[in-house]
Amino acid sequence: MTVEGFVRLATETVKDPQGVARLLMGINLPRETLWMALVLMCILSTLAVSGANILAPPPVDLPTAMANPFLFAAFLIGGSVLTVHALVWTGRAAGGQGQMGDMLVLMVWLQALRAAVQVVQVPLILLSPFLAGLVAIAASVLGIWITVGFVAAAHQFDTLLKALGVLFMALLGIALGLAFLLSLIGVSSYGLT
Repeated sequence: MTVEGFVRLATETVKDPQGVARLLMGINLPRETLWMALVLMCILSTLAVSGANILAPPPVDLPTAMANPFLFAAFLIGGSVLTVHALVWTGRAAGGQGQMGDMLVLMVWLQALRAAVQVVQVPLILLSPFLAGLVAIAASVLGIWITVGFVAAAHQFDTLLKALGVLFMALLGIALGLAFLLSLIGVSSYGLT
């Protein structure tokens, strides 16, 4: 894919997430390829975040997970894998038709878009931290819009509201599951900010 093609598809993703989702799901890439692509996108995101932290150190100390690129990559990869599974199974519980491969290709594209935004943010942080912050906020809002559209297309929901509900329930399930697992191994929130 050329840079021009990437920008065109990214622009179309913002305008019509469901249409792009159907296009991406129609490619039918092997699942192994998609898992490797997801890991690669997470590594690219990690490199961009680490580069930004080196070029413009944040004003406060970062948590260990953010300061250590290997730990950050592990959290990002693990979180992405959990998100794919949670969106598939929560969507199916809500009557959706989504398949693992479909959700996987959509999350790979979403991670590619995030990595591209993070790469753009690196020079922006040096030029104007305020502008870089605005880009981050805009990317977060657009990310939610795109994700809801992707979930609706993958599960063939007739409304975006149902897809939003699935997204909320999946994220809630991930948060509760992680809290439970952390409590089992003895990690508490005392003293954490």
